[in-house]
Amino acid sequence: MYLHNSHQTTDVSDHVVIAFFYRRLSVLCIHITMGVITVAMIGIIVVLPSLMSTLYVIFGTYALSTVQDEITSQKYVTQAIDLLEQARDWVPSDAHIYRRLSQAYGLNDQPELAVAALEQAYRLQPTSLLIQQELALAYKSVNEVDRALALWEKLHVTPTQIVLLGDKALDKQEYGAAIEWYNIALRYDINLEPELVLRRFLAAHLAGLPDARVLLSEVRVNDESFVMYALEDTVKINGDHLRWMLAFEGIFGRMLSYGAGDNTTMSGYLWWTGQAFAVVSVQQAGNYQISMHVLHNDPPPIDMAIGVNGQQIQQVSLDKGDNSWETITIDVFLKSAIHTIHVWFLNDAYINGKDRNAIIKWLLIEKDKLNS
Repeated sequence: MYLHNSHQTTDVSDHVVIAFFYRRLSVLCIHITMGVITVAMIGIIVVLPSLMSTLYVIFGTYALSTVQDEITSQKYVTQAIDLLEQARDWVPSDAHIYRRLSQAYGLNDQPELAVAALEQAYRLQPTSLLIQQELALAYKSVNEVDRALALWEKLHVTPTQIVLLGDKALDKQEYGAAIEWYNIALRYDINLEPELVLRRFLAAHLAGLPDARVLLSEVRVNDESFVMYALEDTVKINGDHLRWMLAFEGIFGRMLSYGAGDNTTMSGYLWWTGQAFAVVSVQQAGNYQISMHVLHNDPPPIDMAIGVNGQQIQQVSLDKGDNSWETITIDVFLKSAIHTIHVWFLNDAYINGKDRNAIIKWLLIEKDKLNS
């Protein structure tokens, strides 16, 4: 009887221990599960803003790229701004988002907001050279030139580099922007005036600004070799007297005789892809013929163009390569005003050990008496 009760007691104890173990295990599992859930929720809370912000930035950037392809579509500008503003709201400490927002505001013709966005990006990343450069350009766009100059000085941007920005704008036919860059360079260093007066005249003339005549008179005072050709019925301009309109190796404004050595032919040499010009004062409005006498140089083809006031009128490909001369003629109507006559060399190259250059002997401008 005693032994039987002992076995019963042992069985009861085992059940109690097992039940206690399962209860502890259940509690432990609950704690582990709650811990995993808590960690997962914390992870989601931490990661979600960055994830959402990244998604909005991706979609906003895509909208910006669409805007660049379809500039006239206001819908894409608005979408880009909305998406990027949501990205900013999720992560307000990301300088990259503010840079993108600045681009979107600029496309939406909101320069003040563009500046404010870049200022915030600058506060978040004050050592970023890229942001400083973009902010300096943004200050320039809202005519805060002193603040732009302060940033450029901090970046050790030289006046010469600012002049090059103007030259690039001039080459892209962004004449208003070119004038602004040249004026900023002058505020930076007034001693640049002699170097910039011809550039400023060209930008003002090609932009159709009334102060172009004043600037032209300053060019003639600054450079005694500069010629403005008076056109009544006929005027002939030797090729070597055309002037470079190219910001390369400091040759802007130099005559095309530059680098030609003992140039007995009085031809103008275009050594690089670019354009040259002459200034002509037309006395009487009417129809004119402009001819250029050019060389079928080797290696062919020599691709050139001729035009007026910065606009190409006709392109030509000289493909003989036999050193013969050809005269190319265009018909134009010229107002009684100052005009610039331009020639372009379009395909400089080095082919099979030979340097391709364009050579022009003369320009001839004649009044078309039959059709005037």
